[in-house]
Amino acid sequence: MARKKINHDNMPARFPEGTFVRMDNVLAEGETRMDLVRGAVDLELRKRERVAKRQAEETEKPDL
Repeated sequence: MARKKINHDNMPARFPEGTFVRMDNVLAEGETRMDLVRGAVDLELRKRERVAKRQAEETEKPDL
């Protein structure tokens, strides 16, 4: 039986010089660069989704 696919999307990215060194300096034990990138993207998406939801709710409020 095949393993369930968990990584559906692929997006190569370029980083400024020195980024990998900075990442390596803050990685937790056993953490990979990709773990760090995925976590950072997830946090930023959650933040932006909250902001977008708040803005949509404010737009829907009737003027009193």
